[in-house]
Amino acid sequence: MRKEFVNVIPNKQKGCWSIHRGMSKTPSKSCKTKAQAEAWARGACRKWGMSLALYNLDGKLARRNSFVKPTRPVKAAKIAKPFKAAKPVKAAKATKRTVVRRKPRAKVARRRTTRR
Repeated sequence: MRKEFVNVIPNKQKGCWSIHRGMSKTPSKSCKTKAQAEAWARGACRKWGMSLALYNLDGKLARRNSFVKPTRPVKAAKIAKPFKAAKPVKAAKATKRTVVRRKPRAKVARRRTTRR
């Protein structure tokens, strides 16, 4: 499965921070400060179920956060219970079984249908 990222990258030409969705060339949004861009990108990642990648001014990766929704539900960890000795099994008593029989159905005279 390919991971999708929302990238917060410095835009040196405009002097702002650009937010790119995936590998797109055009930014989804531009913000004046890195904090504003990070806040908007976090909300977008939660909404879209993507991962966030923040970059420094020199272009190196600063942080990555994942907001990807799990495909399978996560199982809770089972707590180990102390060992208990098995109880002895009682012998089954021989019991007389009674068989319930159904009453036979009453035979109903069916009318004959013949073609003439």
